[in-house]
Amino acid sequence: MMRLNKKQKFRPSSEAKAFLQYLKERAVFGRQIDAYAFAAAYAMRNNLNISDISLTGRSDMEEVGTLDEEVCLALEAGIHAIYKKNNQPKPQDPQSLMDSITRYAEVGLKNLQEQWSGKTSIQIQDNIQKMIT
Repeated sequence: MMRLNKKQKFRPSSEAKAFLQYLKERAVFGRQIDAYAFAAAYAMRNNLNISDISLTGRSDMEEVGTLDEEVCLALEAGIHAIYKKNNQPKPQDPQSLMDSITRYAEVGLKNLQEQWSGKTSIQIQDNIQKMIT
């Protein structure tokens, strides 16, 4: 299974970065990278369509190595499982794997932002709790 390079950086879009900052400022997530990983996992779990997600116009956030190892492994395995299920060729290098995770994180954040619009931090945290239990 292809693994991410720990020195690679997550590169969210400016829209995603603004929403990540919003979530961090309201203490929904302690770190932006955790919210980004959650959004990617959410999108994978809900089989959201990533075909319209562009990888241009992005800025560096944090290195992969700052994520918990188990979270990183779960994201990597999730991508591999989706590609296998859809009979697609698996990512051949760490960058193509990162690109797939990025697409899922971006579409996941868009979906979550729509769901959480107008909600308080407590309501968002309650919604997250329901998703993971």
